[in-house]
Amino acid sequence: MKQPRFASSYPANALLVILSISPGLLNGAALNYVFPSIAREFGAAPASVFWLPTLGDAAIAFGGIVAAELARHVEAKRLYLATLMVAILSCVLATFAFDVPMLILTQTIRGMVAGFMLVIALGPLIAGFGQAKLPMTTAIAIAALFGVASLGPIAGAFADSIPSGWRYMFAVEMLLGLCALWLAYNTLGERPPQRSSNYVDWPAIVLAIATTILNFCGIAAFMQHRWYDPAVWVPLTLGNAGLIALFVIEARSPDPLLPVKELRRAYPLIGAFACVFASGAYAAAQRGIAFFLTFIQARDQLTVAAVLSFAVIGALAAAPIYARVVATRWGASMALAGLILLGIGSFAGTTFGADRPLFATVAVVLILALGAGLTITPGLLTMALGVQGHFVGRAIALLALLRTEASYLTGPLATIFASSRGYHYLEAICLHCSFYDLDLQSIQHIVMGGTLGVSPKGLPNEVLDAYLYGIHEGFAALALLTGLAIVIVVLIFWRSGVHLVAPRISCFFSDGVALESPPLFSGAE
Repeated sequence: MKQPRFASSYPANALLVILSISPGLLNGAALNYVFPSIAREFGAAPASVFWLPTLGDAAIAFGGIVAAELARHVEAKRLYLATLMVAILSCVLATFAFDVPMLILTQTIRGMVAGFMLVIALGPLIAGFGQAKLPMTTAIAIAALFGVASLGPIAGAFADSIPSGWRYMFAVEMLLGLCALWLAYNTLGERPPQRSSNYVDWPAIVLAIATTILNFCGIAAFMQHRWYDPAVWVPLTLGNAGLIALFVIEARSPDPLLPVKELRRAYPLIGAFACVFASGAYAAAQRGIAFFLTFIQARDQLTVAAVLSFAVIGALAAAPIYARVVATRWGASMALAGLILLGIGSFAGTTFGADRPLFATVAVVLILALGAGLTITPGLLTMALGVQGHFVGRAIALLALLRTEASYLTGPLATIFASSRGYHYLEAICLHCSFYDLDLQSIQHIVMGGTLGVSPKGLPNEVLDAYLYGIHEGFAALALLTGLAIVIVVLIFWRSGVHLVAPRISCFFSDGVALESPPLFSGAE
């Protein structure tokens, strides 16, 4: 069979991965900053526009699960091309959307596409070029999955400053999608499905969708209700119960879609835990920094976005560091190093003062981003190296579900702490209402992390002091939790008796296990 013209070109395959994954993640991160212009253009309440990134990110979480199942039954190139065509169609619809519901629908489809790409895009690049290119592939993965998304705030803030700038965002993504479609057709060879069978793991798919929708609806309800209101805690309780049920069912299944049984071993568990925890911790830290810059220092949206976008430097610094050690005995220890940096950055957040120089806040952003860069994607890759090759796509799907939910579940905690001292949560919100000509939902939207182009100048000192104390509390809690996470990782190493050894990378390409590790408990076999 004739091979596509770029099948043997590593740069072409690497560019395909970047074009497939990065634009959607970038636009998804940018959406939080184009709320104002979308709401104004459609005459909609900001709280309704909040569903755009919420449902988009929810679709990422369960989209990976659906993709992992389809990969067991559908030829890989067909699945890839079909996913890209759906992505392009959704961008066309988003570019010409005429109301908020239509835009929400397109974002949900785009989220599904992003979830698919997380599972199906990296596989051909890793499997097709073997051990020699693995370090470069890991660097590209960190840059594509984390680095580009870090530019989302500045891209969104810039788009919000241009009339209908959000439409240009989707138009550019559409053009990049067309480039990716052409490149995929001329690059990808045909590959059989992964261990094709007639069995479809419907329990895993249904539970993944249900738990994601319930958890994300609970967080969305936090926009309009007290955090202890049934509209918030009931879906969150049911959603997390569904997540537990998903783990139990998959652990007992003879042919599971999700490799939860692999988490009984040290390296997969360390990688998964570090990836998921760091995702949640980093999301909460970013929210806390944005809250500080907006409410304490009264920075405008573009400044806040620019500060947060310095995270891309930390991500790009993490990429070559991990690429250098991924094939050595120190690769797995990057998860621990990243957690330590996250702890340092969180502790630094407890020292924020109202007159803190902007460059000092940027320094904290860089520390946190470097920690996340050494933890999130490296944690995912540590799990991938710790399982058999045919489990890799499914392991990525599992972590995509867990890390996306962790990011959304922990992010709002920063705002709870930041508005808690001396005031009940909604009482603090109502204080805002007396200083701005804005409705309650709009104010809650600001506190949840969105922006409306309003700087809180002139707030009473007692309110600012309460918020600053709450920010310190939030970062202190985050630092303590990160310290606990470090202890857990060390205990897993100690309890399993595993020693740091260089991975046998060649085993990864023959459906073996590159990072062998014993089960954590006797009888786990």
